[in-house]
Amino acid sequence: MSAISQTDFQIINPALALYLQQLDAAKNTPPLSLQELAERKKELQKQRRLSPIRFYKAIASSKYQAKENGYVPRTATAEELASAFTGKCHFCGMPEELYQDHFGSLLCIDHDHVTGKFRGWLCNPCNVKDVLATKA
Repeated sequence: MSAISQTDFQIINPALALYLQQLDAAKNTPPLSLQELAERKKELQKQRRLSPIRFYKAIASSKYQAKENGYVPRTATAEELASAFTGKCHFCGMPEELYQDHFGSLLCIDHDHVTGKFRGWLCNPCNVKDVLATKA
């Protein structure tokens, strides 16, 4: 049995062909400076924050967390979450970008654990304060 050449394998597996093309292109690309890397990271973080997938993931996560912790999941739809998203904490007004740079996480979705009603987007410190205030 003869060995399959790289060209034959690329014909059989187009995904590999694309990967090899991207690998060749990356070899010919000059390395990015630290400033360019930081700018690229900020752009990717911004895309992540504004991605519609984020809001659908939040709904799925809410259902799981509610079941695990014994409270009512959020009743808001992904569209309601997206339309209410301003990029800032509802209580303190801290921009999510600044919060993410300092704490490494995104804003939380605040909701009433009894009714499931969505109340707004909060940074984690404000979310914890709100939870402690409702338990008191």
